[in-house]
Amino acid sequence: MDLLGFHASKASDQNLRLVGGNSTNEGRLEIKYVNIWGTICSDRFNISAANVACKQLGFAGAKSVKHFGAGSGQIWLDEVRCNGSEKNILDCKKNSFAAHDCTHNQDVGVVCKGCSQQEVKVKETRVIGGHEAVPGSWPWVASVQVKFPDDQWFHLCGATLIDTQWIITAAHCFDSSKKPSQYRIALGKHYVSAVEDKEQIVNISKIYIHPDYDIEQHPNDIALVKLKTPIRIDNANVNTICMPDSAERSLSNRDYCYVAGWGKTKDKDASEVLIQTRIPLMDNFRCRFMYKGLTNKMICGGYLFGGTDSCKGDSGGPLMCRRQGKWELGGVISWGEGCAQPMKPGVYTRTKPYLSWINSIMGKSPSISSKHHQTTTVRTTTRRSIFFAFG
Repeated sequence: MDLLGFHASKASDQNLRLVGGNSTNEGRLEIKYVNIWGTICSDRFNISAANVACKQLGFAGAKSVKHFGAGSGQIWLDEVRCNGSEKNILDCKKNSFAAHDCTHNQDVGVVCKGCSQQEVKVKETRVIGGHEAVPGSWPWVASVQVKFPDDQWFHLCGATLIDTQWIITAAHCFDSSKKPSQYRIALGKHYVSAVEDKEQIVNISKIYIHPDYDIEQHPNDIALVKLKTPIRIDNANVNTICMPDSAERSLSNRDYCYVAGWGKTKDKDASEVLIQTRIPLMDNFRCRFMYKGLTNKMICGGYLFGGTDSCKGDSGGPLMCRRQGKWELGGVISWGEGCAQPMKPGVYTRTKPYLSWINSIMGKSPSISSKHHQTTTVRTTTRRSIFFAFG
């Protein structure tokens, strides 16, 4: 198959997807009818129709109509004509299903604007503490798993899917080893240790540690991971998160952010199910009274009186902020002192200051600097993962 990944519609019937593109915002347009996926013919399909399709998929609109290769099987739609105001491609004028005079060489594709603005099922609760997430509600949250000498795999860190073949996590997750063969990525998970029908397990091709990361301190605690094979996007269980816009304002205490992971909970070991909580952000001026080493590329999150924080097991996981109608990766869980302690909030690496580095790695894929190849002792004092205090 030529399927690099597909992007399912955010509509409840999930009847539209993109196939064969190099990223999640492009590909051959396919529609599901009577539970069978089929293609759409390019006859009379223009940018207005592309806008309808892209918006149905959760994007801001369409950039262009483009061919992404021939599909196979059924051709479902032909002569699709939209005025651009429709909410669903099926609301446009078109021939009856399967009534066409096309070949698969005429299968239409689209390039959509930006990243998906899909809705996420956020289960609201009391302000302090965390709770089990709705399965599938955070489809970009990943588990970095490490292989033990007995060939068993265990959850090590959280991570975030930002493209079909790229993950962002914390650099300190790889302090003990930089060998890709020692790790793998699990996506589509709710129960971190159980085998689940919708999960995707992918091996790692390369690990890119930020060149200014300091293993003895906290600065630039961010890493990119390239997967050996692209992830299959299915919207309900696995999807990418949006990255910040370089032109938008920086995160502040005005933003609406969540964290999620499988980290340690109060008086318990690591959580078996995905746990989430809303995190209030704190301005850096105030946080510097508690942490002298705080830089402008970090941001604090949590309550001054404690109760909700990040702790062992979820380092590298996402700080997810709702901005401009979509969920963005505002930061990466990095460090802090203790877990959910008063006057000791969690510290997150901001992602916006690293956009140029991220884009350069994803575009050029340079090798890791040689200074990051050595094996070192794993730090324990600054490891963090999601810590939720209940009660």
